[in-house]
Amino acid sequence: MSQNPISLTKLPISIVIPTYCEEKTLPKLLKSIQDQIIGPYEVIVADAQSPDKTREIAKKYGCIVVEGGKVAVGRNNGAKVATQEYLLFLDADTRLLTKSSLIEAFSEFLTQEADIASAGFTPEKEDATKFGYIAGTLVYGWWNSVRRMQSVINKALIEGGAFILVKNKVFIHSGGFDENIGVGEDREFFAQAVAKGYRYLFLKVHVGTSTRRYATPRKASRSITSSIGSVIFLALGIYAGSKIVKKVVEGYGRLGGGEGRGPNED
Repeated sequence: MSQNPISLTKLPISIVIPTYCEEKTLPKLLKSIQDQIIGPYEVIVADAQSPDKTREIAKKYGCIVVEGGKVAVGRNNGAKVATQEYLLFLDADTRLLTKSSLIEAFSEFLTQEADIASAGFTPEKEDATKFGYIAGTLVYGWWNSVRRMQSVINKALIEGGAFILVKNKVFIHSGGFDENIGVGEDREFFAQAVAKGYRYLFLKVHVGTSTRRYATPRKASRSITSSIGSVIFLALGIYAGSKIVKKVVEGYGRLGGGEGRGPNED
């Protein structure tokens, strides 16, 4: 008989957060996790040798700290030490918006019998530039609509890594995140899982997401170009086009959190 998550004191979830120099954003995420009415069993921070206080902050909040690297490496390393049946990958500049976000997401995940899922993205206004917030509002609203549509047809040509809830066994069977991809490893991971027959779900829950990728017109144009290319292939129903989409993503950068290619990425 399956467990009722409401009856648990801790959800059977291992949260994995890849980091590099996230001393400003990580506390907000960890505080939002700490404030959940029912929290995860454990939180793992995979840090790429940050020279700032990222590791110190993670330990202060009781996180397990492991070695990171590129985003894909960090996520995979975190998953290796995870002990729970479900994995939740979060970007460091993401935040759970309400105290019930985690239990709501997990309950819908179980009820809908999903294997891998993402959440809606809501732009964070704090610390955002005026341009970045406006651009983020428009892009995330449009992007959420596209992801909701692809969830209905169980395709995952356009996705991001800010929130990925997946069964641990699905993660293992799908081969984890491709560490040879500089950017776009999150989209590729979703695509691999769906290709193996697993059910993809776009959850009703939203998470707060940084707009720092849209802080300037130049940064925004790169991310928007990437997403437009992905949606064109999705609309045409050309699943084989995913390889071309990957090239587009590699050229223009991925959507979601992070400031771009840093020391922990190729």
